[in-house]
Amino acid sequence: TSKITSKVIDVTPEQAETWLNEHNGLNRPLRSGLTEKYAAIMTAGRWRLTHQGIAFDENDEMVDGQHRLVAVSLSQKTVKMWVSFGWPAGSRMFVDDHAKRTPLDVSELTGMKGRFTQKHFSAARLMWSLGLGYAPKLLSNDLLIEFTKKYLPGIDFCVNEVFQGKQERGVTQGGVLAAIAQAFYSDVDKTRLTRFGQVLLDGRTTDSADDAAQVLRDWLKEDSHRRYGARRGQGSVYRKTQRALYAFLKGERMLKLYETKEQLFPLPDDGKTVKVKPINIRSLQKKKKAA
Repeated sequence: TSKITSKVIDVTPEQAETWLNEHNGLNRPLRSGLTEKYAAIMTAGRWRLTHQGIAFDENDEMVDGQHRLVAVSLSQKTVKMWVSFGWPAGSRMFVDDHAKRTPLDVSELTGMKGRFTQKHFSAARLMWSLGLGYAPKLLSNDLLIEFTKKYLPGIDFCVNEVFQGKQERGVTQGGVLAAIAQAFYSDVDKTRLTRFGQVLLDGRTTDSADDAAQVLRDWLKEDSHRRYGARRGQGSVYRKTQRALYAFLKGERMLKLYETKEQLFPLPDDGKTVKVKPINIRSLQKKKKAA
């Protein structure tokens, strides 16, 4: 350990590429989705210095940091990182072999103990990807928490008022939660919105004006009994919930459920105040080559 040294370095794209080309002979396969996520964070200026960074062993071979360095190269941004030298050659076998922090873990660490549930994050993830069309793989834990805070009134209304914090198999899943949370921000009758959730939870209704909710519930419950691999994806659940909810709020009769082909309950301001957007990796690569 006396040979180990560490310091904060401004890692430039040129330095990152040198390390990748000359000191990265033995490493795990590159995950392009992860490098794209990191590059998006760097491009948005959201990268933060932590104790995790780049590490080289006593033979000057990279032990940790491959994906971070590829992201620096792709984004063409200079970022500060801890860089360590002189680690024992066998230490690479133990890097990243630990539990990854979940969004719920991170929210607890920020002092918001008990404020969020997994349902909050399930709804927020799909509002991000299906509501705004953003790439889900770019949603880091800190960004997910920020995004959830931004739309917390609607998500809270859905989770705690519409569904009263209850769990119902096949019903209280992300696609349903996201569609209802988004509807909160439209000019709709909140009492009817709550009624929609009640029918989905218990299926009790004698009013023909509630048909749309009953049809959706039947479809969700039937789907929940399929084998997991045969179940519909969250995109289908989200779009069918939007269509059923729209009919329910309008008092329309519904005998058969279809997916909507348009966004019926768009989010206000398209989430623009959340300061990160998906990036075009190919465009970054072209700019890099041109430079």
